[in-house]
Amino acid sequence: GVWAVGNNSPLICNGSNLSYRLQTFQDAGGYDGTDFLPSGDDDLFLQNVHKRTPWKIKYSLFSETINYTRPLDNLGEFINQRARWASKSLHYPQKWLLLLMFMIYLFYLLLIILFPLTLFQVIPWKVYLLGLGLKIIPEFFVVAKATKVLGRSALLKYFAMTQIFQILYVIVVGFLGFFGWFSWK
Repeated sequence: GVWAVGNNSPLICNGSNLSYRLQTFQDAGGYDGTDFLPSGDDDLFLQNVHKRTPWKIKYSLFSETINYTRPLDNLGEFINQRARWASKSLHYPQKWLLLLMFMIYLFYLLLIILFPLTLFQVIPWKVYLLGLGLKIIPEFFVVAKATKVLGRSALLKYFAMTQIFQILYVIVVGFLGFFGWFSWK
């Protein structure tokens, strides 16, 4: 989010933390073209504001501007929600973004597939660790910044432990979202 907005390429947002002027909404055409989607009106609206209007998009890193939402009750609801969210990426107007997300997906899949090959010394450890580092190091800086803004820096102690779950989560949720295997409330 922050990187993309800072580079004048806003891509994603969260509807619960999105605010805009009525005139911005009207200038962008509202939620035109997203009526049929079970998710994504927030991201697609943001992209339309950027593409269709002269309005500037800003990202707030002030903790007092952040809205908090209630967590879901169980893992099944969480996976279903995230699969629904993942499904919207198929409708992004920037095809390069879909390609980028697919490449990241393949990269995560390779991290899982190549791990046993590394254990059996088919792939050198240095190559595998380099790939893993390409994922973990940049993400650490993003998560460190986010936890600082949220006043939750103590959570960083869980960062390394959660990496394997995050990789599996992206693979499963991306698969479910791509094939539309989710339900809407």
